[in-house]
Amino acid sequence: MIDTGDLDIPAYVAASLPAVGLRLDAARLTAVTAAFALVARVGAPALLCDVSPAIEPAPVFAP
Repeated sequence: MIDTGDLDIPAYVAASLPAVGLRLDAARLTAVTAAFALVARVGAPALLCDVSPAIEPAPVFAP
């Protein structure tokens, strides 16, 4: 399992906001950062599962 303590969630959120054109006040930024931290913690066990390329629905992103 990945160590979610090693992730810099506040930096990730701060870098992502301008990329999608959002500006948040301090309270909303705190809430969004907490939500991303929760998603990382809950999703970490899924990264332990091997996914065969045969069942991967989108192995390459092509916009």
